[in-house]
Amino acid sequence: MSVALSKDKSPGPDENWISEFDKALNLLKSNAPEQWLDIQMPYSQYLKLEESWSKIKSDTCSEDKSYPRLSYNSVTETVTVVTAPRNLHEVAASELRLQIMNGIRKYLSHHSPESLGRIVDAGSSDVRGSGGGYEHSVKQADGLFQYIGPGAGPATVAFEVGFSQNYDSLLGNKDMWIQGCHAKACVLICLDESPRFRNPTEPVENIGDVAAEKAAMNLHALATVPLDGSYFPQIRYRDHVWAGGVTEAFIEVWRADGHEKFPLIEDRRPHYNLTTTLGLHVSDFFEDDAWQALGIEDLDIPFDGTLYLTLLVGAMVKMAEGRFADFITTQ
Repeated sequence: MSVALSKDKSPGPDENWISEFDKALNLLKSNAPEQWLDIQMPYSQYLKLEESWSKIKSDTCSEDKSYPRLSYNSVTETVTVVTAPRNLHEVAASELRLQIMNGIRKYLSHHSPESLGRIVDAGSSDVRGSGGGYEHSVKQADGLFQYIGPGAGPATVAFEVGFSQNYDSLLGNKDMWIQGCHAKACVLICLDESPRFRNPTEPVENIGDVAAEKAAMNLHALATVPLDGSYFPQIRYRDHVWAGGVTEAFIEVWRADGHEKFPLIEDRRPHYNLTTTLGLHVSDFFEDDAWQALGIEDLDIPFDGTLYLTLLVGAMVKMAEGRFADFITTQ
């Protein structure tokens, strides 16, 4: 979500930054679910925003809380605020990382058991850029693999999930991981919800027992959606769409010299020919010198697309339930 200034007034640079600073800080404080905000801001203003947010966090919440996230791209001078996502976003990242880590561990346990502890899934740890103009950048991925060893960089493979997110914004994230952090690959997981979710404009009427209403919505959602991952429909309840369904999904694996695209969902249904590998190799998760020293053959890490989609559709159901529950308990 980009911020556009009102055309009714032409504020000066200082007013612009103050207004945008306040928008970013207010979103950080509210942490309203499923929000994404990109704002143009010079590095000096970002440092002030980071300082203000750090003080608020120390006064009001735990430092280890995952969301909201504040990041900065020093090449594009863009501040990004991301608030707590829903289940579908999180499962899309975590389950793919789990499949990949399981493939790596299975292979290394037979071919290089002593290397098992060298590959770490660092989750959404903060990483600072180290080159390519990204030296002042700070970013949290939706998943980050790191190699543990002498001279290792901050990332080998990064994961970014875009759930109805601007694709150009995802490409900007990819550039930072590959150019700014020297990652060998960046995996983009792109999911499109249509129609996009909006809360009702009016209260849901005749809510008596909230727990009973949540249970009824759960039963309705389960009756609507086939949990085998064969269809990703809208979930409508009480005359409102609580999940727009997934109309399209794909994974892209980017490297410095290009990328590959792997379709997952088209027109709400699984792609007719799901890939069995994403073109990621065990060697991608090692530093080059360390991999060469092992002297073992490489492996295309397998990918189970059917299992992955089955897990995504379950997460979509929980997402709809969570949206409904949040609305009726706060309306």
